Order: sequence, then structure tokens, then C-alpha cells
Amino acid sequence: YIYSLNIKSGKVNWKFKCGKSVMGTPAILGNKVFIGASDHTFRALNAKTGKLIWENKEIKGFIEAKPYADKQQVVIGDWANTLYSFNPSNGKLQWTWKVKGSRMVSPAAVWPIKANGNIIFATPERVTYGLDAKTGKQLWRIKGGRESVGLSPDKQHYYVKTMKDTVFAFTTQLVAVSSQMAPMTIAPLKMWGVNAEFGYEIAPTPITSVPNGGKEGRGLVFVPTDKGNIVALNHSDGSIAWKHKVSFALINYIQPLAGNKLLVSTMDGIVTVLEY
Repeated sequence: YIYSLNIKSGKVNWKFKCGKSVMGTPAILGNKVFIGASDHTFRALNAKTGKLIWENKEIKGFIEAKPYADKQQVVIGDWANTLYSFNPSNGKLQWTWKVKGSRMVSPAAVWPIKANGNIIFATPERVTYGLDAKTGKQLWRIKGGRESVGLSPDKQHYYVKTMKDTVFAFTTQLVAVSSQMAPMTIAPLKMWGVNAEFGYEIAPTPITSVPNGGKEGRGLVFVPTDKGNIVALNHSDGSIAWKHKVSFALINYIQPLAGNKLLVSTMDGIVTVLEY
């Protein structure tokens, strides 16, 4: 089932039955709720009533992540090696992108992001990709990262977490790159790469960030881990601002709130509010 709860009382507003388990996280745009399930179906529901607006049954694998959604498209990956873009109005398939190899390298756990006309995501093969948002054509690929990515509030930079200590920041604006080994191409420009001291790490949880705080007041980047730690980095240079251990379990999400606060939940059922 997909449930809608009253924000004040917790009472059920409505529920929608799917054919199989619902592992995904909903994206809400206007009055539409976009969410995938394990029944090879991606759906748009009316946020107020729970009524089905449209459904697309072209999904090959099950879905566990949160889609990217705007007025132009809804983008989500599955565990059948495929990333999909749907028309948000009618659910028609706009394009697909596929990764080669085992389904274990599928773009399924990553929450895709979009900036400067690019869809950006990372896969378990430890590669970050950029696609043309309109066509799905692959524009670039950079080694590093494993599913955990994030976008700066101004959408000018994106962040990638690797499986061992390192976090990178890149520009979302593409620049011309050339070398003796490769012809001229376009790719993001690396702003910094730092040792964030979190050790071996495989949590696919997205990186979040805020425009305030940190060095020079230029913002903070919040890196989640599978061991319950949060590492806050300065956006300006990637240096560590602080660390905090919430739990011993994987962090589900770090949600920035008003008043310099963070709402954090973990897989062992802990919900925490931090102030930064």
C-alpha cells in the first residue's frame, strides 16, 4: 500500500493498493504524488484523494528510490539496469538509459538530480553519469561514487560520496576537457576532493546541503553513512566542519529545516533533530 497520513493527527487520509511491495519513496509535485513499486509499475496519484492519475507498466525491475520530478519530466531507476524519464502529465515514456553488465550495477538506489539540463546519478559500478535531460543521451561519465549524490541549493555544484572516505564536489556547468589520451570532450569541473574520514561506506542515502553556515558563510554539505554518522563539510573547500554520531545504523535521510536544524532518521527507528 501507499499511505497518506494527516500531518497533525497521523490518521490515514487514504491508501492505495499496489500489486506488490512498495519500496520506493514518493516525490510530490503540485497535486501529484509520483512513486514506483515492485509490481513493474510507476504511478502518479492525486495527493489529496489518492486516486490514480496515470500508471506506466513498462518498468522492468523493482523500484526503491525517490524519483526526480519537475514540470518537464519524472526520472527514476530500477533494478533492471534502466533509468526512465516519464511525462509528468500523462506518464508516457520519454526515454530510457541502460547500464551494461549485471543488474547489480543498476541505477536503482540513487536519487537522481537535475541541474543545467543534465540528469546526474551514480551507479554501484562506481561511476557517475550525466545525461541530456531532454533526450537521455549520455554526455559524460566520471569514475568515482556509488549512488550517494547531492545537489547544492543553487544547483551550481553536485556532490559525490565514494566507498572509502572521499567526497567530491563538481560544477554542474560543463567545461571542455582534453588530454593526450582522449579527444576534446565536455565534463563537469572538479571543485574539490577531500578525505571525510568515514572509512568503508556503502549507504546510498543522498547528500544534502544548506547555503548558510560553514566557512565564509558559504554553506555546509551533510554526508550520511551506513554507521549512523553525519559528516558536515564546508562547501567552500570541503574541509570537515563537524561530525556527529546519531546511531549505529544506516542514515535514511538528512532533511534540512528552518532555523539551522536538521531532521535525521535511521534504519533502527531513531528520529533526531540536530542544530548546526
